[in-house]
Amino acid sequence: MKRIQLVNQYKKIIWECTTTCNYSCTYCPPQNSDGKYRWPNEEQTANLIDFSKNFYSNVDINSTDFDVMGGEPTMWPAFSEFCEEMSKHCLVGLSTNGSRTERYWKKLKITNPFRYFVISFHPETADIDHVINVAKIMYEKTPAITIFVLYLPSYKQKCLELYNRVKNSDLRISIKLKPIYSTLRFKPNYTSEDWKVIQETERVGRRWPDEDMERVFPDVTIKNPAIDLDGMVYENLDHLENNQQNNFKNWLCHIGTDLIYIGPDGNVRGSACGVSKYLKRKPLANAYKDKTFIKPKAVICPYSECHCPADAEILKKVNIFNQPQRVAHDPDKHIKNALAS
Repeated sequence: MKRIQLVNQYKKIIWECTTTCNYSCTYCPPQNSDGKYRWPNEEQTANLIDFSKNFYSNVDINSTDFDVMGGEPTMWPAFSEFCEEMSKHCLVGLSTNGSRTERYWKKLKITNPFRYFVISFHPETADIDHVINVAKIMYEKTPAITIFVLYLPSYKQKCLELYNRVKNSDLRISIKLKPIYSTLRFKPNYTSEDWKVIQETERVGRRWPDEDMERVFPDVTIKNPAIDLDGMVYENLDHLENNQQNNFKNWLCHIGTDLIYIGPDGNVRGSACGVSKYLKRKPLANAYKDKTFIKPKAVICPYSECHCPADAEILKKVNIFNQPQRVAHDPDKHIKNALAS
């Protein structure tokens, strides 16, 4: 691989809005559910909306993506009101464990449709029937519902049961088995057989037909990212993750351009992976206080795995060591020139 870049206009914010969660998954890093950060106050919320509007100012609303995740975002009492206001200015996407009651999901307000609605199915805790029922309810509020099944080998049968029930139904729901990555707390220790299951259980991709979109949401034409990988254009890069090819170590990564990450403390960074913190760079801004930020310099990726699909797909990346003669002649100069480009 030589290069990954978007070929269309698309800007994404990932907002980890809270570290409060009603699940305690064995594989989840403790800081994701420690309750240290609950949710922003009214003043911080208003500033976050202004900050986001400025980030999206050079693209139309159809090409915006505001991805809310946690913790569990729906634990925030004002979450519905926030979605109603934010979705006036951009297309909101939600990543949730889907555990709230069916009544909650029926009452959830939204001005524009959710760009997508992602349920992370945590097999230790989640109920299959409830997850499917929530997906059916949300079908009227978004054209794109996806269930990510966190593949835990000890719950293999439960994971595959949900996958097959959705796959063999006529529901317009996408579903994918998703690998769990290692943390300091948890090692999945996947065997070759586990990776085979993940690789052979392909994503089922379904969404509303265009005529339904036009009928229900006449003022919105949702545009999805188109990703150029060495001259081939893809909707997603699932195949890289499934085949353990999401290794961009020593690639030049253009963080903070088409994607930014906002932490639960409001600090803004140029990617979800935390590379700027790893490199001891200061936050670009604080979305609860500031109105905008200065575009950061590109970085050399230090990681052997890109865990975040959005980082992998949206951030422009160049394999600067793809010219072995130039690199061998003067590697330090080659990196310096690449960072300056």
